[in-house]
Amino acid sequence: MQRSVITACALKAILCYYFEFDDSIISYESQPWGYYYQYEGERHVYTSDIEAFRGIKSFYIEIKSKI
Repeated sequence: MQRSVITACALKAILCYYFEFDDSIISYESQPWGYYYQYEGERHVYTSDIEAFRGIKSFYIEIKSKI
């Protein structure tokens, strides 16, 4: 893939680095478009840290550091 990706922290940058060497990952994106959902009658927006594409499927990854 070899392109620049801006991430919010070192953990996300490390994951993107590993994606560069994973042949099953076609592409990935940091802070992809968010989506809306309803919870307890209220509208919320969610944006994941990373969206990765493997074949025709994509999956979202949320990264949290242990405090």
